[in-house]
Amino acid sequence: VTWSYQLLTVDERRLFDRLAVFAGSFDLAAAQVVCADDDLDPDDLADLLIALVDKSVVTADRTITPTRYRLLETLRQYGEEQLDNRDEITQWRNRHLDHYAALARQLFGDVLTPADQAALATFELDWDNFRAAHQWACTTDNVTVAGRLLNDAGAYSFNRNLAEHRTWTANTLAAGERTGIPVPLHTY
Repeated sequence: VTWSYQLLTVDERRLFDRLAVFAGSFDLAAAQVVCADDDLDPDDLADLLIALVDKSVVTADRTITPTRYRLLETLRQYGEEQLDNRDEITQWRNRHLDHYAALARQLFGDVLTPADQAALATFELDWDNFRAAHQWACTTDNVTVAGRLLNDAGAYSFNRNLAEHRTWTANTLAAGERTGIPVPLHTY
């Protein structure tokens, strides 16, 4: 892995490392929101992502529109280690959390509207990322965002009968107890 990593350009390595915060698959738009900054222009991310696919460090699923990308777990862990070695993991996990919290809020607003099926499909595609974002919020005692994610993802969880929502609730409440911050919970 190290040998392949060293063959990447500086910008390709930078993007690869940042993509490690995604759990499961993601699309270009998510990568642009989460990974772009002063060092990586969002307009350059498409070309960099294609280069990473061409170099077989990122996989692309073109059977879905828009195309979904993924890092194999071993490569994702390697990228995560690179971020951790540079003390950047928190920064990029927080960006990931912010993006998926905002997306969950938007999708929750679409549930029980004409956009209902599209919202549920997006929850389905990005569920691993919603789960990772919620876990990070609980780990960092970001109770407010953990509670928002819990509530906003609730309609999807109940629609799909996902028992893991109980675990999300327990973890959010535990973070609330640790910090003394009350968790507002919706009932459906």
